[in-house]
Amino acid sequence: MEAESKEKLIELLISIASDSYAAEERIRLHLSFDGDQVPEGLTAVQIPPARWAVFTSVGPMPGAIQSLFVRIFQEWFPATGYEHADAPELEVYLPGDPGSEDYRCEIWIPIVKKDA
Repeated sequence: MEAESKEKLIELLISIASDSYAAEERIRLHLSFDGDQVPEGLTAVQIPPARWAVFTSVGPMPGAIQSLFVRIFQEWFPATGYEHADAPELEVYLPGDPGSEDYRCEIWIPIVKKDA
């Protein structure tokens, strides 16, 4: 039996939003589990460990994800004991038709407990 590869190329479109980036960057995500060098043509981006609140957006882009961001910051954060952590937000665009009514993507928000 052959050993499974420790490296996988994930075909997702990721958007990283952070103050440390001059502008929003969209990248293809490459995960390497064995510490190998980054393949030619790809760039390594290190995302710090964090606790994440993951929200699923359903509906045509860009309206569905924009509406979800508003709800997260106007409704979810005020109703919970959490605040935004000092790490980038991630938008994960899954395969499918982004114009369809049932298109799904995810927003990953880094969170920490609010100080009392």
